[in-house]
Amino acid sequence: MNALHSLVPSWLHRKDDDMPDEMPPLPTIATLPKAPEFTDDDRKKLIMSQAAGFVEEYKRDREESKRRFDELQVQYTELVLAHESEKKKSIFLELENASLRNDIQTLQSDVERYRDFMSKVKQILDLFGVKAPEKKPRKPKKSSVTIEAVTPDDLP
Repeated sequence: MNALHSLVPSWLHRKDDDMPDEMPPLPTIATLPKAPEFTDDDRKKLIMSQAAGFVEEYKRDREESKRRFDELQVQYTELVLAHESEKKKSIFLELENASLRNDIQTLQSDVERYRDFMSKVKQILDLFGVKAPEKKPRKPKKSSVTIEAVTPDDLP
């Protein structure tokens, strides 16, 4: 025995008397029955039944397509109406924005005119020596929250 033979377990060792001398016979191949003969009438019936199936499938597909088309047409109409509404709203907001900007500019020009007027009034009052009364000192507001300043040295 060689060294490799000793590494194989004993139950895997082949014994010559276990091996048959001849190969067992192969099983016989089953034969399929002969296909039935189709006549021209049978072929025509088969073609007609297939055509009827295709027609039914086409009708179902067409009905489904019509239903889907109607749904999409409704959705499209809703979207067009929503878009028109948003467009009108946008135009209205742009007009309102322009109006408000115009009002702001008018108010700013009014403020500038009042400043000019008040500066001229002060100049005239200064010419006549009129002085404004002294203002009362403001009282500090009572705050419920006190804020303490923290320096980096105070941090732990």
